[in-house]
Amino acid sequence: MACTSENGKSLKEADSVIEEYPDSAMSILMSIDRHSLNNRDLPYYALLYTQAQVKTYISLDSDSLISIAFAKYGENTRGDLGIRSNFYTGEVFFNQKKYHEAMRYYLKAYEESKRLNNDYWHAKAAERMTDLFFHFYHYDEAEKFAKEAADYFNKSNRVVNHRYLLALLSIIYLNNNKVDLSYSILDSLYNLSVNEDRVDSTFVEYIEQPLLESAVKLNKREFVDINPNEFFREDMSEGDKIDAVMFLNSISGSDNNQKIKVLLNEISPLATDNDDHTHILYAKYENAKALNDLALAISYVDSLLDYQVLMTEKIIKESITGVQRDFYSDLSIQQKKKSSFLTYIIIVSVATFI
Repeated sequence: MACTSENGKSLKEADSVIEEYPDSAMSILMSIDRHSLNNRDLPYYALLYTQAQVKTYISLDSDSLISIAFAKYGENTRGDLGIRSNFYTGEVFFNQKKYHEAMRYYLKAYEESKRLNNDYWHAKAAERMTDLFFHFYHYDEAEKFAKEAADYFNKSNRVVNHRYLLALLSIIYLNNNKVDLSYSILDSLYNLSVNEDRVDSTFVEYIEQPLLESAVKLNKREFVDINPNEFFREDMSEGDKIDAVMFLNSISGSDNNQKIKVLLNEISPLATDNDDHTHILYAKYENAKALNDLALAISYVDSLLDYQVLMTEKIIKESITGVQRDFYSDLSIQQKKKSSFLTYIIIVSVATFI
């Protein structure tokens, strides 16, 4: 009994700090003997441990843990715990790149948070919807959910989250050819951030690249002094190398085009997913045009078309908008059934008293 009571206290303590101090929450959770938990505390522990893993950037390779929490809280209305169990089930699938599965659980978390007027989790779910639509190039939908997420982070007084969502919204604008809007937001965020007493260097680094790109597109500044050899470092991770070269290609002038060609060839073997592969192919096409190598540019167009044909079936199967449509269709059917059942109960009740 004493052991169970202590476990309960530890779980509550971990929950109280998990959003702001996930490392501390993880330390508390790791001190708990999972085998000593009863049937009431184990699902709570499973939810918190998954949440702490996500918050501390630990890879989620299995859904075995979150499934314990989902079985307890996910299907039925369990308030905050129900929202979180759906949200973090979505996180597991998102981490595994099973995006259509992730969408279903994010939608459940999104609708439940709206129903319960939970502004913070409403924002979190909308943020993930933004990520999914952006990932699949649905920029109009991504823009809608980004605005919603930013609004509800603001309502829940989450200043840092709110800033990141405004930055993400500006990146969506940049990709959706709304460059003026993108630059305006990013420039404001940058000036605000660098002039604060405690500069958030991580956030500044996050917005510097899209700010530079939007400025270049609007001819706001000159970038003739950018040196590819300094911009591209050997100690970068593979993903950062791809991002750096792709960005450098987007802003580089004629003096750097030959160097960009070499860098693009270097990063080609680093592509680990379909998006990277497609983006690198397109960057090579743009670079070939810049070098006036039309024969090479045409070969990249052919490669892109061949790759597009191969990917069409997969893209259709993983259509995010299709999952969203099916979710709301099912929800509508459930609500109609519930409404019909309530009407039946009312009619029977009235008939009984006549």
